[in-house]
Amino acid sequence: MRPRRLILLATAVLGVFTVATPVSAADTTNALACAIGVSGQIHAFSTDAARAAELASVCEGIRSKLVAWLGVDGKWRAPVVVVFRRRPAGSALAMPGDEAPLRCSVVSVSGYLRFQIEAETPPPVDASRFVEAVVGTLCAEMANRKLPKVEGGQQIARVPPWLVTALAHQMEERRREAMIEPLKQAFAADKLPDFRIVTNADGPPADPAAAVLYGAQCDALLGALDGQRDGRAKLQRFLFGLKPGESWMTSFRAAFGEGFGYPVGAEKWWSLVMVRAASLIVPQAQTAAETRQRLADALVVVVPPDETPKAPPRGFWSSAWHGTKSVLWPFHPPPPKRVPGVTTLDNVLSLCNDAKALPAIVATTEARLQAMSALSHPLYRGVIARYVEAIHWLRENDLPRFQQLLVQAAQARQQADRNSDAIANYVGSVEASLFPEDMAKRFGPWFKTGGPGDTAAPSRTPMNLYLDRVESGMQR
Repeated sequence: MRPRRLILLATAVLGVFTVATPVSAADTTNALACAIGVSGQIHAFSTDAARAAELASVCEGIRSKLVAWLGVDGKWRAPVVVVFRRRPAGSALAMPGDEAPLRCSVVSVSGYLRFQIEAETPPPVDASRFVEAVVGTLCAEMANRKLPKVEGGQQIARVPPWLVTALAHQMEERRREAMIEPLKQAFAADKLPDFRIVTNADGPPADPAAAVLYGAQCDALLGALDGQRDGRAKLQRFLFGLKPGESWMTSFRAAFGEGFGYPVGAEKWWSLVMVRAASLIVPQAQTAAETRQRLADALVVVVPPDETPKAPPRGFWSSAWHGTKSVLWPFHPPPPKRVPGVTTLDNVLSLCNDAKALPAIVATTEARLQAMSALSHPLYRGVIARYVEAIHWLRENDLPRFQQLLVQAAQARQQADRNSDAIANYVGSVEASLFPEDMAKRFGPWFKTGGPGDTAAPSRTPMNLYLDRVESGMQR
């Protein structure tokens, strides 16, 4: 099934279940037609075989896309049963605009789990809610595969609602604008909930506007987690590491870092996520010239003097013959070099090659690069990414890889500078041809304006006087 057709097909298939036909009160699950998906995990029940097969196909499409996005294998342990019944003939009629409620449950059958999604139609089932229900159910099955036989009343691992909401949006391939606009409005009104409120919510709020903002923040959170190094593998560990009776934060910290266990650390990271999300709504990025200057400033590195006391060198004894005698002297590798001064990240190894001290020295530069990456001109984004990756390998204590990436970043920066100069020269030549110097001298007074920061009253120009005469002659 093609991914972009998933939500459209879900809407079409779910719509056919709104047809109201007479049905006896004895119509139960056992009397419904059953269709089993190609994976064997999905068991769909409906009023006839054709509709059951369509329902199973939609669920299998969601399942295959979720498995591919998470990067997990197609194995499964517990079945997922989807039951769509017709509303009993004697029940109250649905009002226009109503939606059929979806009931998601899990039961233990002979000690093994079975997940179930049920609905009665008409009214119709909302396609987006159905995708979210299937995604949540499949994620719950993944999180509980490690459980042995489950007795009645035993707890199971719970998947956090924010993850289900964000993954469902991924399956629907929602446009980025769907996330940007609600965040833009929330930023303008200063109404962005903090990390704790978003992640501890039981699901989308009842208020439609608040629900849209909640979904946008879930999307931004998942995007930030997925964007980390090995982010998809960390998301897998998080999902499969959920345990019954434990907060999801335990598995989250194990997958993404202990820093999330501290409220201050989590909120600080969340504020950075929101700042990056806000950068998406900036109508125009920095110019190439602005990015060039900001990058030059960001690459400045200050190497402070080494104030740690020097320990006596330790090594092993080596010997050599000197004349007729064997001479012993201590042999040890040269100590790391550290010379205080101001340099750039490209040349920092010339002043300091101490792998233990360098991460702290370049920490400020790393923060500047990450802060400017989202707003930088496209010519320089690859350059900034290479510098950030170089610092990553420095933190991994891999100086050769760090130095190699610095060389690549410097070469990419030189190429970006050449391209920037070429663009500036071309634009300058076009402006000169369209507005030559002699014309500027002749018509300059007509368009005279104050420069940036000029607070003086606007001066009267021939153009002002001309417009005044034209407007005075127009009929009001």
